[in-house]
This record gives sequence, C-alpha cells and structure tokens, in this order.
Amino acid sequence: MVAAGALIAQQVAGRATRDALFLSTFHVSSLPLVMIAAAVLSALAVLAFSAALSRRPPAQVVPVTIAAGTVLLLAEWGLSLAQPRLAAIAVYLHMAAFGATVVSGFWSLMNERFDPHTARRVMGDIALGASLGGVAGGMLAWVTARLVPVPTMLAMMAAFNVVCLLALSRLGPGETPGRATGERRAARPEATGPLSGLRVMKEVPYLRDLALVVALGAATETLLDFLVACCFLNFLTWVLWTIALPFIATNVWIFVAVAIGGPLLSYFFYALATTSYATLADLINSGVDLYRFSLLRALHIPLPKGIRQEQLLWETLRDFSGFGKDVELSYNLDQKGSEP
Repeated sequence: MVAAGALIAQQVAGRATRDALFLSTFHVSSLPLVMIAAAVLSALAVLAFSAALSRRPPAQVVPVTIAAGTVLLLAEWGLSLAQPRLAAIAVYLHMAAFGATVVSGFWSLMNERFDPHTARRVMGDIALGASLGGVAGGMLAWVTARLVPVPTMLAMMAAFNVVCLLALSRLGPGETPGRATGERRAARPEATGPLSGLRVMKEVPYLRDLALVVALGAATETLLDFLVACCFLNFLTWVLWTIALPFIATNVWIFVAVAIGGPLLSYFFYALATTSYATLADLINSGVDLYRFSLLRALHIPLPKGIRQEQLLWETLRDFSGFGKDVELSYNLDQKGSEP
C-alpha cells in the first residue's frame, strides 16, 4: 500500500512538474515536438522493459528501474540549476520512459508476489494506497509550487521513489515467484521477448487488431490531452490580457473583443475536446460490442443465449481474471481436445 501510494504520488507530481518546467522555459508551440519525441522514447522503453522482464523476474527488474529513475531525477535536479532548458527536456523524456512503464512493472510485481487468493484480499488495499498517493501527489504539487522553485520538486519525486523502494524491500519473496518463473522459462524453449510478441501478433489477427486499437486510442488520447492543455493556456492568456489591456489598449473595442472572445474560444475548444473524448469512448464501446463474441470463442467459452446470461458471464470472467475468485466456468473444447 505504501509502495503503491509513493509510486503514484511520484507519477502525479512528476506530470505537473514536467509540464511546469517545460512551459516555463519553452513556448507552447514546442510542445508537439517534445510529445512526439516522448512517444517514440516511451515505445522504445516498453520494448526494453519487456525484454528485461522476459529474462528476469519483476522482483529484480522493477526495483532496479525505480532506483535508476531516482538517480536520474537527482541528476536532472542538478542540471536544472545550470541548464534549465536542457533539464526541462530531460524531465519530459524521463517521465515518458519511466512513467507508465514503471507502473505496469509494479503491478506485474504484485501479480507475481501474491497468489490469486491472497491477491483478492490485498489488491484492494494496494489500489486504495495508489488512489491516496495520486491525491497526495496532486496536493503536494499544488502546495509546493507556491513555496519552493519548481526544480525542487525533482528532489521530492526522488524522495517518493526512495520510499517506494524501501516499501518494496520489506515485501517478502512471496510464495515461489522466482522459482516458478524460472521453471516456466525452462519448460518453454521458444523465443521470448518483444520480438516473439510481434510474431504472435502477426500470427493471431485478433491480437493484431487489439494492438492497433490500443495504439490508435493512445494516439487519440494524446492529441486530446494536448487540446485540453491548449484550452487551459488560452484561458490563462485571456486572463493576463484582460488585466493588461486597460492600461495599454488604444481602442476600447480591442478590450471588448478580447474580454468576450477569449472565454468563448476557450469554451468552444474545451467543448470540442470533451465531445471528442465521448466519441472515442463510443468507438471503444462499439469495438467491444462487435468483437465480444469473437473473444468468447477464442477463450473456448460457450456463447450466452440471452442478455442476462451474457451479463452474468462477463461478471464471472471479471471475477476470475481480475480478482482471482473461484468461479464456475465451463469450456467448449474442440474435438482435438485443445486447451483453452
């Protein structure tokens, strides 16, 4: 619980610090370029992290990754004192490489650390700690922004990482995570790692389509996040100009146009962003509706005969796959007796 809270608090505070550092040293027009670079770096980081997890258990990879991120944060803090522009870029790329990658690795560690029955008891507490950490990270960024320089937040982020490492070090080795992982790898001679995953996606159309949907959804979400950030910056610009124009404007109509047009433009683009978010959600729901029966067939699960039976089936699958509960689930195996 403490480890999850410290990790998510570092992530939330890190995003606020990342944006504050970059937008205070670069013009907003530079934001798309660094977002593209961050997306490319994030993809490379995912490949490297996946390759590491295919060779070592999460109990070894995740702490080392968090420790490396801590060292880099302290180095970026020192760099910000001498080269703030270079540090702003480094922090932005750092959050792209060590953001979602470390969080997913942490949950992989938790899944390996606890068996399904124990996970059912403790995952709720871990998720609660993560939620409280997110709130604490946001509050910390909001309060400290008024008290200390923005680069100092990098040192606080490093402190969160240290707390997370200390909490992880107190976790026991679990039931038999490392040995079980080694036995599975020893019994599995085929290639592992990101390249083998690409081969599987090439051979299984369903996984390829699913990966495409996830990639398009992530790209769309990034563009919508950028639009929301631009709306916020446009609103701040309007506030500043509204305060300054009475002293520098030579025509009252200029002041009226800015005072009325600024909030209208901000509202228009924000409404456009929220509508686009809703459209994206509808597309995802439509994709699920179109392919849900194909997923059940791929899992060798008999198709439901009605709406109520389908609702109960998906609730059963959620309890089984998400919470490790003991459920009654029947499979529809083919004549060859292939496993589901």
